[in-house]
Amino acid sequence: MFIPRCAVCDELLSPIPPRENGASRGKICFCNSCIEKWEKAKVEMCPSCYNVSGKCTCTPDFFFKYQPDIPSLCFYTTDSENPASKVIIKMKRQNHSQLFEFITEELGAKLDTTLTKMGIDGKDCIFTWIPRKNKAIRESGFDQGRLLSKGLASYFDAKCLPLFVRIGGKEQKKLDKNKRKKNF
Repeated sequence: MFIPRCAVCDELLSPIPPRENGASRGKICFCNSCIEKWEKAKVEMCPSCYNVSGKCTCTPDFFFKYQPDIPSLCFYTTDSENPASKVIIKMKRQNHSQLFEFITEELGAKLDTTLTKMGIDGKDCIFTWIPRKNKAIRESGFDQGRLLSKGLASYFDAKCLPLFVRIGGKEQKKLDKNKRKKNF
């Protein structure tokens, strides 16, 4: 037995989530202050297209020809006070099941809207992930991409398959645009 903590600030939460309009979505993994910050993060403005994050479809040039314009859920920044950044970091370091369920619901709803506009049934999709390094899996005990992919596949009643393998190379996040192309 454990007392739940906020996924962003670690504040102790009530083990029984409050019911608002018959729903408790998000309350099990966020305190009231952090759920408000999360909702604000979802409507931050993109500096390139000036859409809110939920409608931003900016895609790096290299990937533009390989993927459709899929809106962002929120923006990731290196600002340690940004709730989206805190959630992503927490998801990489801790297997927080309620947080993964919450993010799966948020991503699933956003992706469902996008797929519907494209005339695609989510059941016809295959969900996959870029595998995490073995060292990172040993340290944390899990692969967050795999967990999210499995959650989204379940959300859409679709398949989740391991279609990629890690072959080494340098970390993409430490490379500039030209070096990423060569490392690809």
